Amino acid sequence: MFLRQLSILGLLIASFSSHAALHPNWFYPFISDNFAPWSEREFYQSQEWFECSESEQVLYCSDEVSLYSAKVFGQWDGEENTLSIEGAFSLNAFNQMQLGLRADGFQLIEIDLGTENYKVTEQLTRKSAEQVDKEVLSLIGRYSAIYPRTLVWLNPESNALATWQSDNKTIQITFQNK
Repeated sequence: MFLRQLSILGLLIASFSSHAALHPNWFYPFISDNFAPWSEREFYQSQEWFECSESEQVLYCSDEVSLYSAKVFGQWDGEENTLSIEGAFSLNAFNQMQLGLRADGFQLIEIDLGTENYKVTEQLTRKSAEQVDKEVLSLIGRYSAIYPRTLVWLNPESNALATWQSDNKTIQITFQNK
């Protein structure tokens, strides 16, 4: 009985620690308003970031980090307070990064794919959520994952925007707090 309780406790600790380590500390302010944004000084003092601007612009870059189960490089623009992450395209990264955005509370609000532009929030004023879901799935299903696209995501709780751009070579997501 004691060993069983110990193993259950071990599983709980393991699941908590893996959940707590889902994202690096510098990422949280871009997905939740429960965290204060990092200052330039914090990026400067961090061992994960280095100055990378070739002008007077405040720009910091990261070495490769794991985010949303994908290997990406980060770039923080201090003047715009935006964070861009970019990694090589793979179907796994394509799926994992979208799942990660959803897990962090982001909802798809706009799709630019092919010659089509679909504004989810605008369509929801005229159609049921079920109809809009069908149309979104139909639009996305008409194109291969390697087809260039821009997807705009909004986290309604924090008002954070995430702009996704991908093609068959890279995936880039730019996070911005409104």
